[in-house]
Amino acid sequence: IFRNIIISYAGCLRHGLIPNLLAEGKGARYNCRDAVWFWLYGIERYVRMAPEGHEILKCPVLRIYPDDDVIYGEDAREQLLIDVMYEALSRHFAGIDFRERNAGFEIDEHMKDEGFNVKAYVDRNTGFIHGGNRWNCGTWMDKMGSSEKAGNRGEPATPRDGAAVELQALAYNILCAMAEWSDSGLISQNGVSHDSENWTWSQWAEKIKANFEPQFYVSENDDSKYVNRRNILKDTVGSSLGYSDYELRPNFTIALATAPTLVDPHKAWLALEAAKKYLLGPIGIKTLDPSDWAYNGDYYNDDGCDKKTACGWNYHQG
Repeated sequence: IFRNIIISYAGCLRHGLIPNLLAEGKGARYNCRDAVWFWLYGIERYVRMAPEGHEILKCPVLRIYPDDDVIYGEDAREQLLIDVMYEALSRHFAGIDFRERNAGFEIDEHMKDEGFNVKAYVDRNTGFIHGGNRWNCGTWMDKMGSSEKAGNRGEPATPRDGAAVELQALAYNILCAMAEWSDSGLISQNGVSHDSENWTWSQWAEKIKANFEPQFYVSENDDSKYVNRRNILKDTVGSSLGYSDYELRPNFTIALATAPTLVDPHKAWLALEAAKKYLLGPIGIKTLDPSDWAYNGDYYNDDGCDKKTACGWNYHQG
């Protein structure tokens, strides 16, 4: 069943992304930046854990969108899974920038016009996966405001634009796997290229590793005006709102679980202790530090006058 899920999602790849909403494939929305990285991570786990797991890389995939402009059902083509994976990585390296099909009320009655613009790219200085803008929500924390009365309509509560912490770890994980498979002769692709610029899988992975801790760890010496907690890992780097980079959220735990070598063990434990102290509750983990100005732990989903809670705007804020 895991193999079939992986292959089925591979068939839906478009713009280098895996869709957020499938809608039978016909009306799929490619407006999330994280799904493709969780999909790639799932493949890496399958290869490592399943009997003869590496064979999945050579499995045929029926692509319903072999290129971005194909109409559903008109030009389906077969491709190997590894080639679909390579396309996803190459498209990010080249830069993804498009406007959602049928942008407007037809697909989202609340989103502002700018929110329909989807962007993802690789920062050449850090190797990080960047993307999004403050008017769309490209990760699993995807609550879009819908209250006209309270003033949050069309405004994501948690846009998480910039470089989201967990995506860097997921990217690092698959890049290390691709390097290993390439070195062993399991796959033929040894890296990505765009406009005469070439990176091997190892070069890309090492760039992420070299920059991850310096960019994401909030040290005792960090003098940013946005610092609220120290000895934690930022939720994002380079967000348009600035302060949201420094919010203590549980997303960094995904990064530590999937790529623990990116952070010094002592610093990783300090961050986990902070999560335990400030986020862990009796029945689960909070999505935001209670000391954060945006925190609101009571979810009513009523259309009141409080912007922070109206129409469930605090879905990922408590």
